[in-house]
Amino acid sequence: MKVYKQLVRTFTNSGEMEMPKSGKQKLFYAIMGIIAVCFIMVPCCLLVGYLSYGITLALGDGCADGTLFIIHFIALFSIVFGMNVILNVFYFAGDIPYILPLPISPCKVVAAKFTTAYLSESVMQILILISALVGYYFATGIRWFLLPFALIGTLTLPVAPLAYCGIMCVLVMSFTKLIRKKSHARKLSIVIFLFLLIAALYFVSLLRDIDMMQFTEQLKAGKSSFFYAMNIVFPTNYFFGQMLTRQSLMAFLWYVLVNAGFIGVFLLLAQKLYYRGVIGLGAEGGDKKPRTVAVNMVKAVKVNKPWVAYWKKELKVLFRTPAFFLNCIAVNGLWPVLAYAIYVMQSDSAIFQWFYVSYRIGNEMAQWVVTLLVLGVTVLLTAANSIASSSITREGKQYGFMKYIPLPYETQFHIKAMVSILISAVFVEIYVVILCIALKVSMPAALFYIVVSLLEVVFISYLGLYLDTVNPKLVWDDELNALRGNYNIFFNMAYAMLIAVIFALVLAALYFFTKMPLWILDIIIIVLLLIANKWMIAVCLKKGIKNLEEL
Repeated sequence: MKVYKQLVRTFTNSGEMEMPKSGKQKLFYAIMGIIAVCFIMVPCCLLVGYLSYGITLALGDGCADGTLFIIHFIALFSIVFGMNVILNVFYFAGDIPYILPLPISPCKVVAAKFTTAYLSESVMQILILISALVGYYFATGIRWFLLPFALIGTLTLPVAPLAYCGIMCVLVMSFTKLIRKKSHARKLSIVIFLFLLIAALYFVSLLRDIDMMQFTEQLKAGKSSFFYAMNIVFPTNYFFGQMLTRQSLMAFLWYVLVNAGFIGVFLLLAQKLYYRGVIGLGAEGGDKKPRTVAVNMVKAVKVNKPWVAYWKKELKVLFRTPAFFLNCIAVNGLWPVLAYAIYVMQSDSAIFQWFYVSYRIGNEMAQWVVTLLVLGVTVLLTAANSIASSSITREGKQYGFMKYIPLPYETQFHIKAMVSILISAVFVEIYVVILCIALKVSMPAALFYIVVSLLEVVFISYLGLYLDTVNPKLVWDDELNALRGNYNIFFNMAYAMLIAVIFALVLAALYFFTKMPLWILDIIIIVLLLIANKWMIAVCLKKGIKNLEEL
């Protein structure tokens, strides 16, 4: 147990981002932490709690299927993103060469790594699950004696999905040569992402035929095929739901036993197979002889202008690194699918039809809501992909490369920002186009939304780049570790949302107190965004470069 605790402490400390101990940077990060809590964690938790509360009331009789519905979807997402986490932490981490020679059993190493992954990946997930539980509690009035057991269950719900990922990774890495190096992992990540995207699009196409009232009745009667399948895949979720609905301690006991069974199977497999999958594993090894590799590298060398070479370097790092590709690029593909799913599910609803008619007849309030929707969602999508807010962090131990290449800091900053702008804008504009098609927006209005969203993407990209210069996370042993625990990503999203809220309040004050026509307000929005972009770019170049020079 002592060795296990020491390993957990070591792995956790190695993955944490070093924070400023004193001075202005410490105060800056304290303020950013407060902003992050107020504008990300609190709204998200309130939303989930409200959804759980509303669905529970709709189902009635203390049924926990509303809360369980949220839990099942969180478990699915845990599987999708947990595979990449477990694969990197277990097999492609930089600590592997140092651990292998030590007289430590594979079971302890894997248990420590699994605990570290659970602690680092489940914080926000657990807060959301607790919010869902609180919503259920207010809707049903759960017995007080059951609260400690419900809380323990909530804290351990992410364990089973991560154990699934661990079991699959151990088996695949031990008995196949499918993922023997990171280049293979990148290709597999792309295939998985495309498969999930196609599956999501197919699922969305089926949503139009779903009657939500009938779906609710199926939940009440316990005849939902989705629930039936998910209860089999995730029996821990099923027993947790039974504990809440029936207020049964026996169901909680079964929940604990099944969780223990998953962990036991995982650790048993790891004890027998983990080192078999790790030994001989190369980060970028290959079968070609060194001379052949060297000759091919020389032949592949091309003379480019410095800024062109740097541009290609940034794109290749993002697209060829599995962790960066999934977390910075592939994640963007989920938002347009989600937007289309909402449109398909709500296009025939009374609220949507009322809003659609109001917008089409020129109702100013409806047009104002659409403008705010474009402004708000653009900020969220751009900040969430972390392309800009990890620009300096991605350099890692090769940070000195930025100082010695024949390319000014200004040019490097502009290229890093342009990469974020290009990738973010593509996905954001897809969302805008979907919105315009759904509302049958006129061409001038659609052009206005496209321009406004593009200007916001520029602002958020330079903002994220600047924040990453304040205290970049340059010490990491694998690419996923560069993103996990990187508070700059979290703070960038919070800061962007704060600015968006202030901007929306200023616009609302202008609209409601001056009663100016919307076309004038649209011009003011574009002018303000242009001024804000010019100011943000100047701050990023001046203070950002100063921050890098002081590193």
